Amino acid sequence: MIRRRLLALALAVNFIPEDVRADTSVPEPEPTEDAAEPKTIVERIDVRGLKKTKLSVVRDRLLVKAGEALDEDRVVVSKLRLMGLGFFRDVRTHIERGSKPGNVVVVFDMVERNSIVVTDIMLGVSRRTPFWAGLGIEETNFLGRGWKLGGAAVAGEGQQAVRLRFFDPAFLSNRLVLGGSLYFNKGREFFPDSFGALPDLNYQRLGGVATGGFNLGGFHHIYLDYRLESVMARIPAGVVADIDPDLTWLSSFSFTYERDSRNDNFIPTEGSRVSFGVEVGSRLLGSRYEFSKYVLKSEFLLPLVPEHAFKIELFAGLTQGYTPFFNQFYFGDHVYFSPRERSISRALGLNYSDASRYSQVAMSLSIEYDLPLFLRGRNVYRGYLFWAASATYMNRLTETLISAPSRAGDSPFTASFDIGIKLDTPLGNFVFSTAFILDFLL
Repeated sequence: MIRRRLLALALAVNFIPEDVRADTSVPEPEPTEDAAEPKTIVERIDVRGLKKTKLSVVRDRLLVKAGEALDEDRVVVSKLRLMGLGFFRDVRTHIERGSKPGNVVVVFDMVERNSIVVTDIMLGVSRRTPFWAGLGIEETNFLGRGWKLGGAAVAGEGQQAVRLRFFDPAFLSNRLVLGGSLYFNKGREFFPDSFGALPDLNYQRLGGVATGGFNLGGFHHIYLDYRLESVMARIPAGVVADIDPDLTWLSSFSFTYERDSRNDNFIPTEGSRVSFGVEVGSRLLGSRYEFSKYVLKSEFLLPLVPEHAFKIELFAGLTQGYTPFFNQFYFGDHVYFSPRERSISRALGLNYSDASRYSQVAMSLSIEYDLPLFLRGRNVYRGYLFWAASATYMNRLTETLISAPSRAGDSPFTASFDIGIKLDTPLGNFVFSTAFILDFLL
């Protein structure tokens, strides 16, 4: 499930006018008698509209090749791969006649947007924390080479976090990916002790993740991660928690497979996204914690009505063995607003809400419908009214951690909902979530 945010803003400094949709029809070759229908050959590929992005970045994502027979499916997939980069406002394709009969020119018309985006805006208050705030910024097309370079920070009473990230989706060639991140978290949780009190459990994390992977062609990707971090925890007397006291190390390897064929990053209306990941921590890697973690995410778009978005999301997660609570599944990350139990999502891994509810098993089914209010505005490109609902199951396999719901007899099942507005503007993307506001007010 996509994490809720009160406001998600992507910065853009240039106004981008509406394009006239290009003709995408393919000219039919003249039939010949007593001969097979000749193939339409791609004479060349023209890429137009680039200002910042290197031409090689675009060509590395194209599945269409000059000198080969025209395959319209490959043109469509190439367009989706370019849109998935995140730094094009629009990508249009059309076919032009070549220099001789039977030859064509495939044209990709690109409209760039400012690639500096705000990935996180974190603002909030709770009974536990008077106020916290944070900001994340990322350059998604650094030096025009498609590199992602960014950072984020958040701070509140007793808790701070900083994160730096670099990612190259086409290292050396279009087949390899390379990246990494560094992070520091100073957090606290309120787990009940044997007397029912809620003393502070303070902890610090310092570490990083090295990422490598492969682009398998089309929409398929494989990522391999190595994670290493130090964990320093101060556990109050009488508190039992899924974390060891003093200084320990967490070391793990992860494998993730992803297939993403969505036609848009902000409000997709067609396609799907499926990912499956496995993380394994072991003493053989120098880790104090031995565990395995499995995560399955899927998102399916049903094109029932043109320009409308109807999405079905499935999530399933499981942790086995002994892993710190912050590496388990947090309740607030997987629900919208629930009248039965309220908990906001974490900010850079820090929990600023009143509840410390972590689980080893998590499953959810959610649906979302985005109704277009307008689609071709001049100052606001697109506006959507969205409605979402989910059913979530979260439970524990062991009772090591005293973080169960406070009321006896609470069900592990939770129903939640959200209503809000999404706007795509020249300054970026805005999401106004009613669920996020209700979690604070009620």
